[in-house]
Amino acid sequence: FIYKSLSLSEVPVLTSFDLSLGLYFDDPDIDAWFKTVANRSVSELRINSFSRNFALPSCLSACGTLKTLVLHQVRLLGLQPSFCLHSLKNLHLLSVEFRGGESVKTFLNVCPILEVLVVRRGACDNITDFSRFLKLEPMPDLVKANIDTTFDQPESFMESLTSVRHLSLCCNSNKSLYPSHGTFFLRLEHLELCTCTLTWCKTLMHLLNHGPRLRVLKLKRFYHLHHYNGYKELDNWWTKPSSVPGCLSSHLEIFEWRYYQGTEQERKMTKYILANASRLKMATFASNSAEKYQMFKNINIASFPIASKACKLVCF
Repeated sequence: FIYKSLSLSEVPVLTSFDLSLGLYFDDPDIDAWFKTVANRSVSELRINSFSRNFALPSCLSACGTLKTLVLHQVRLLGLQPSFCLHSLKNLHLLSVEFRGGESVKTFLNVCPILEVLVVRRGACDNITDFSRFLKLEPMPDLVKANIDTTFDQPESFMESLTSVRHLSLCCNSNKSLYPSHGTFFLRLEHLELCTCTLTWCKTLMHLLNHGPRLRVLKLKRFYHLHHYNGYKELDNWWTKPSSVPGCLSSHLEIFEWRYYQGTEQERKMTKYILANASRLKMATFASNSAEKYQMFKNINIASFPIASKACKLVCF
């Protein structure tokens, strides 16, 4: 909206507020806007400061209805000592520049009931290893995590995600995301894993072995630019486990594999999952259009042993 033409006090219901601080960064009305946000039933606040210095006003601590905060291209300054976002559940940090590592930790600490954290790195941010700071504090109330990382030590944040129920994970690194021994994901029910690297299979097997309640498993490449399948370079990237993961025999209901190529190793893994997922309701396999016809001409997935009689097989 054009803020000069309408006073916020004239808006009868205000639940979402999008503030772009480009041309009007120094406008004296900015403080009044945030006080209005704090006093009204605003549940979603979006701020874009176009990479200029910006400090979250202390009055936001009084906003008990704020559930979602999106910061885009913000060079975040320090917080007031008493600042706290008591009701915030969804935090999106999109190309946000912090003052340093401790400021990241401080910012996460002022969100005590955070459930969803989305981080998108930008070319100008100054945090070279964001996952190192996520590890510092446990997140027992985290419900959903969407992680796309290229960090050198991506395994460092996994121990902070053990309470997550819905995990979407892409690690564009050749280092394993395999968490430390004894790390269990007892609440994990939905897993989406990108198959763009050499180590995704090790990560998957750990999550299968340590996520006993997993119901939905989706393997795919998250972005169309992820054409490189590093695991093809390994002759034996799939190794049959010594024992069947508990989630396969008791919980898994949905299995989906996008960009399925039908290689020997993929077929071995597919056979293993179908043969042991006794409660599977649907299994979906899809390749890209260039390989689709040849794959389903040469591979008859329907002939693989399937443990669940209720399983519906979909191939396209």
